[in-house]
Amino acid sequence: MAMRICGGWLSMGVLGMSFASAPANAQRSVQALRHKHHTTWGASDGMMAAGTGLMQRSGDGYLWIQNRDGLLRFDGVRFRVIDSLDSPALRTTSSGAFVPLFVDRDNAMWSTRPDGALLRYADGRFTTVLGPDPSRVGILRGVQDRTGRMWFITARGLFILKDRQLVRSGITPAALDTVASTVIADTGTGVWVGGYKSVWHLSRGRLDKFDVPDPEVFRHTRPLCQLRDGTLYIGAYDLFTLKDGVWTRVRYEGQTISWIHGSESREHDALIAARGLGLLRFRDGRPERLSPREGLTSAVVKATLPDQEGSIWITTEGGLDRLRTAPFTTFTRRDGAPFDAPLGVESDPTGGVWIDTWDGGSLIHARGGAMDERDATDVRWNTPVPTTVVENYGVLGSSRGGGIWAVGHRGTERVLRRMSPTGTPSFMPLRLPRGSNILAEDRGGTVWISLTPAGFVRMRDGRVDSVPLPLSGQSRYVQWVAVDSLDHTWVAINEMKVLYEFVDGRIVATIDSTTGLPHPVERIRAAGGDTLWMVLAGGSLARMIGHRLRELQIPSARELLRQNSVAIVPRRHDFWLASPVGIGRVKMTELNAYADGRAPPPLPRYYDREDGLPVPIISGNATRHGAALTREGDVVFSTPAGIAIFDDDLDVRNPIAPHALVEDVTVSGRPLPYDSLLVVPPAPDRVEIRYTATSLRIPARVRIEYRLDGVDDAWVPGNALRTATYSQLRPGRYRFRVRAWNEDGVPSMQEASLSVRVLPRWFESTGFVTIALLTLVAGGPLLAISRTRARATAREHRLRERFDATLAERGRLSRELHDTLLQGFTGITLKLQAVRATMLTSPNEAAATLTRVLDESDLALIDARQMIWDMRLTELEDRDLCDAIEESGRRMVGDAPIDFRVNLTGDGRRLSPGVESVLYRICREAVANALKHARASAIVVEVTYESATVRLRVRDNGVGVAVGAVDDASSRGHFGISGMLERAARAGGSLTITAVASGGTEITVSLPTVPESA
Repeated sequence: MAMRICGGWLSMGVLGMSFASAPANAQRSVQALRHKHHTTWGASDGMMAAGTGLMQRSGDGYLWIQNRDGLLRFDGVRFRVIDSLDSPALRTTSSGAFVPLFVDRDNAMWSTRPDGALLRYADGRFTTVLGPDPSRVGILRGVQDRTGRMWFITARGLFILKDRQLVRSGITPAALDTVASTVIADTGTGVWVGGYKSVWHLSRGRLDKFDVPDPEVFRHTRPLCQLRDGTLYIGAYDLFTLKDGVWTRVRYEGQTISWIHGSESREHDALIAARGLGLLRFRDGRPERLSPREGLTSAVVKATLPDQEGSIWITTEGGLDRLRTAPFTTFTRRDGAPFDAPLGVESDPTGGVWIDTWDGGSLIHARGGAMDERDATDVRWNTPVPTTVVENYGVLGSSRGGGIWAVGHRGTERVLRRMSPTGTPSFMPLRLPRGSNILAEDRGGTVWISLTPAGFVRMRDGRVDSVPLPLSGQSRYVQWVAVDSLDHTWVAINEMKVLYEFVDGRIVATIDSTTGLPHPVERIRAAGGDTLWMVLAGGSLARMIGHRLRELQIPSARELLRQNSVAIVPRRHDFWLASPVGIGRVKMTELNAYADGRAPPPLPRYYDREDGLPVPIISGNATRHGAALTREGDVVFSTPAGIAIFDDDLDVRNPIAPHALVEDVTVSGRPLPYDSLLVVPPAPDRVEIRYTATSLRIPARVRIEYRLDGVDDAWVPGNALRTATYSQLRPGRYRFRVRAWNEDGVPSMQEASLSVRVLPRWFESTGFVTIALLTLVAGGPLLAISRTRARATAREHRLRERFDATLAERGRLSRELHDTLLQGFTGITLKLQAVRATMLTSPNEAAATLTRVLDESDLALIDARQMIWDMRLTELEDRDLCDAIEESGRRMVGDAPIDFRVNLTGDGRRLSPGVESVLYRICREAVANALKHARASAIVVEVTYESATVRLRVRDNGVGVAVGAVDDASSRGHFGISGMLERAARAGGSLTITAVASGGTEITVSLPTVPESA
C-alpha cells in the first residue's frame, strides 16, 4: 500500500473530545444553517456522488466516504478512491459498497467490504479482522458503546465482537436476533437497537422494549441518534422522538419527514438527513431546514457527520457539502432583508441596527436574531415610515435616547428627522444644505451638525445656534464631529492639521501641528475616558489620551486607511478597521503597546469569504457609517453583499493540530510502493512525492512546508497540488520531510518523513569506484608523466562544476515549472472544462468552480512571478560577469551616439550564480532606465571586487532622478526601480539611487560574495 503515516501523533480523538466537550452554555450564539460557511464538491472536483453515503473521519484526519469499488478518501483538497491497488485488505471479488462504520476509542476506523469482511484502518494501513462468511451474509451496521464493546448487526441478528469473533450478546431475545436493523450508542453505557414494531434498549445486562404507538402504520424502526437530554430520534415510515417512554410524531411544516440518517451536532441538536427535504436541524424541538435553495447539492441527503473541528459534513445524491461556523453572519434578501445592497449602518442604543440603501428608499430597522439576540430566530425587518411620506433617507448618527438621526427630502426641502422603530418621526426646524453632513449628539441632548459646504451649528430643544470656527478659505468645512465619554465635542476641519475641543459650546483646546498633529483628521472615534482614536490623512491612525497624541503607522493597513470612506470601531479587546478595500482587526493590547513605544506595529488579521463575508469590504461614502457597534458589543458592517455581523462567540479557534502525511510517490510517471524506505531506480528522470495535511476545516489556510534533505537548502512552501517534484536525483540517501500548520497556526505534532535511497548506475557503484581507485594507485608512476596535463585537468574540473551547476539549475527550473505552471494550468484547464460542461445544467456549481479557478490562477501567477525572480541567466553560463554586462550594454545601446564603458577594479573572479544573476539584472535595468528616461550621452559601469563584497556602480550624465521617484515606484510594486531594490534586498545587500551634482544619476549596489568554487 503506497501510503504511510509517520510519527507518534497525539490522539486526534482526545483533542477532539476536549474541543467538543465544552459546556453547552459556553457558546452563546448558534448560527443558523443557512448562515454557516457552505462549501460544496461535485463531480468536477472528483467527488463521486453515486454510491456514497456514510462517512467517518479516521484518526489521521482523512474523511472516508462510502463508495463502490473502494473507499473514497478526502484530505480537504483532493479526492481519491482507495482500493485493492493501495491495500490487499480491500481486495474482493464481490460487487457493492465499501462502508465506513465507526471510529473506535483508539481512533481506528472500522469498515466493511462488499463480501461482508470486517476491516480495521489504523496507522495508514487496512487489516482484515473478519474474513467473508457466507452464513453471516455480511455486516450491516456497527457501533462502539461507551464501555468499549463493539456491536454489529448482520442478517442473522445482533452480535458483539470478542477475540476477533462475533458472538451473541447473551441478553437479546430470539425475536430481536431475526429483525435487528440498526444499532446506535446511547448517552450512557448501552445501545439502542431497531427491531420489528419495537425499539430495544440494552444497557448493563438489562433489556427494555418500547413498542411503537401504531404498529399498523409503521413496523420496522431505525434509531437515528440520541441527544444529550435523552431524546431519541427514530425513523420508520415517519420520523418520531422517544423520551421518557413517550412517542411523538415529528413533522416539518405539516409534511411527513422521510428520514435516511441522523446524528447529534456539537451544539447537541439533532441533524436529520431527510429524503426530499434536505438537511433538518432540530434545536429544542424546533426544525430548521437547509435545502438546494440555500445551496445544498441535493434535496436527497444520505448522511451527516459532525467532526471534531466543528464542521458538519453532508453527503447527498449531488455531491458533498460542508457547513462550518463562521465569525460573520451576512444577511441578504434570502433572510427577508428588503434591500439588495446597504449603504450605511448605525446602531440603535435601544437595540437593533438602522440601515439605509443605495436606492434612497426607506430606512430599515433590523432587530432580532443575530442583530441583538442569541438564538437562530429570524430577524425582523421594519420600515418605520413609507417612502411615499419621506424620500431619500440617509442615516447621520444615533440618538442617545434611542433611534437615529436621519436626513431626507420633504418636497423640495432637505430636513433633519429623529427616527424611532415604532414612533412617528420628529421633524426638526432645520433645513440642511445639499452636500455632506456629519452629526453627533451629546448626553445633554445637544446635536452638533456640520452644514457642508460651510457652517457648523448646534441644536437643542428646537433651537439652532451657529457655532463659530476659525476657518480660513472658502473650501474649509467640518470634516468630522464626535462626542467622547466625558461629553466633550471634538471637531476636525478638512485639509487642516487642526482639531478643536468644545465644552459647553466653547473651544477649550486646539490640537494642531504645534502640539503633535502631523496630518489632517479624517475620522474620529471615542473610546473610554478621554481616549480618542483617529484616522489621519495619508493612511495612518492616531491615539490621543489627555491631549497627548501619537501617530501610528501600520504598513499593512496603510492602503485600507487611505480610502475615502473608512470605518474604525474600538472595542475593549480589539480594534476594527474597514474600508472599500478590506475589513480587519488588531488586538487592542498590541495596538496600545505600539502606541506606547513598547512593541512593533501590529499585524491586522483580515477577513474574507472563508469567514462568512461574500464580499469582504464595506460600502458607504464619506458621510455614511460603514460599521457600527451594537448594544450587545457585536460589530456590524455594511457590505456590498448585505449586512454582516461579527460575533465573538462564533470566532472559534481550531485547536486540533493537522496531520502532516506523505501519501504516495511516482517515479517517471509510475507509482512506486514503499514501506519504511523508498528505493528509487538509478538515474530517475522525475520523482514526484504527494504530501498533504489533514486539517479539513479551512484547507485553503493550511500552511504546508516540505524539504528533501540533501537537495533543498531550506523549507519549500507547499503548492496548491501538494506535490513535490525532483529531477535527476543523484545516487545517495535522502530524507523527505513535511510539516504543517492549521488555519489558526497550530503546528503539526510531528513532521512526516520518508527515507529515500537512489540507486547508482553500474559505473557509479562502490565496487566500480574501488577498482578504478586501485587502478590509479597501481599506475602511480604514470602520474608524473601526466603533470603536463594538470592545468587541462583543473580546467576540465571547473567546467564540470559549471556543468553540474547548470544541470542543477535546469533541474530546479523543470521542477518549478512542473510544480507551478504545468500543474497549475492543468488543474485550471480541467476545472474550466467542468465549468463548460455544467454551465447550463448547474449554473451555481459552475459559478463556484469558476471562483476556485480564479483563486488557482492567482496562485499560479504568484508562483510564476517567483520563478522570474529566481531564474538563472543563460548569458552567464559561458562568460564572466563583466563580459556579460558589456555585451548586454552594447547590444542595448546599439548605434546610438552614447559612450558606454565597463571598468573592472580588483581581483575579478566567478561568484555564486545567485549573486551574478542579481548584479547582471540590476545593471541591465539601470542601463535600460538611463537609455529610456535619462537622455544620457555617457553611461559608465564600474564593478569592484573586494574580499567579501562586490560593488556595482552605474552612472549616467542624463537629467537625473526625480524627487520621490523611488518611493512612488516601490508603492506601485512593479519592476524597474522597485525591482532593483527588491533584488538587492533579497540577495542580502543594499542599493542606493542618488543624483549626481554635475547632472545625472548614480545607482550603487553592494552584495556579499560567495565564491562559486574553492
